[in-house]
Amino acid sequence: MKERKLKGFTLIELIVVIAIVASLAAILTPMFFGMVKESRASKYQAQARHVYEGAQLALTNLNAAGGSYSPNAIYTGAADGIGHSSGNDDCDVNKYLGNSFDGYFGFKIDNAGIGCTYAVWSDRPISESDVIMLTPEEVYDSMGSNMPLGCYYPNNDVTYEMNP
Repeated sequence: MKERKLKGFTLIELIVVIAIVASLAAILTPMFFGMVKESRASKYQAQARHVYEGAQLALTNLNAAGGSYSPNAIYTGAADGIGHSSGNDDCDVNKYLGNSFDGYFGFKIDNAGIGCTYAVWSDRPISESDVIMLTPEEVYDSMGSNMPLGCYYPNNDVTYEMNP
């Protein structure tokens, strides 16, 4: 009678497989977190663009009616869509942002008081000092901070790509 040999993996084979899986995990994990950061930055940029377009529409309608806002004024607001400035005037952008708009926003009026220079958005409350113009790189870097901000101004469209 032949003796049957048990079949299975050797300890060395198991260690090699575990080493390969660990190496792949070490390579893919940072790439995954980079993609999450890029995705978040893109979301913040898109929301800031939405705020910019809403503020621009509100200002255009006010100008068509013969009104204007204070030049270089900064407005901040939340999901209610009312932008408040340090002056006494408010800018209602609610009907341009839509009912599903959420988060906190800010925007700056141009030198003439008839248009929007740039807009910012965050999921955290924004003060007037937070309403600053950021480059796409600064937006990306802010995703790791305690005050992530998206910023949109004309010619600021960006597609995030993984940094090696």
